[in-house]
Amino acid sequence: MREEVTGPQGSVPQVPEELLRPPRAVLLALLFDWGLLVQLLTLPLLAHWLGLSPSLSLPWLSPGLNAALSLLSALPFALLLLLCSEGLRRGLPWARSVQVALNTLLALAGLAGVYTLWLDVHQGNYWPLVTLVTLGGLSPLVAWDLLRPAARRWFDPPPELARRLRRRRAGRPLPWLWLGASLLLGLLEALAALHR
Repeated sequence: MREEVTGPQGSVPQVPEELLRPPRAVLLALLFDWGLLVQLLTLPLLAHWLGLSPSLSLPWLSPGLNAALSLLSALPFALLLLLCSEGLRRGLPWARSVQVALNTLLALAGLAGVYTLWLDVHQGNYWPLVTLVTLGGLSPLVAWDLLRPAARRWFDPPPELARRLRRRRAGRPLPWLWLGASLLLGLLEALAALHR
């Protein structure tokens, strides 16, 4: 039920509070996206600090310049992740479609990683388990949850409220707990990627 406020321009429908609170699917998708963002941005720096070679390295450059080159090559992907996560926060329908497709593909990649995990565990390397839990556990949950009716309502608000609702959602900060969990997930994923 929506309340209406009368003013000089006539009646303006009030935004219900439940349409401003993101559903679990959106929060999990943001956790996944921001964790991946942290992984992309910290992977070159962690590799440099731990004395490992970064993902993109040229033999004639110093280790510091190779780390900077890896970081610069990750920036376009990081910007795409930021764009997609902001679309999720605002409830834009295209962001939901992109997130479902991305998480479905990553869930399949996680299933393919079971064999790699099996080989690594026999050698005493348990770091790929972090990647398998993220890709094989969190990715399908995000994809499935975004297809449920609660998430569908987030991405398909009433037409008379859609513009105001998306602006108000963008201005709401997310809880620090989710930001901290994203940071922890991203750092664990970066360490797992370095220890393969």
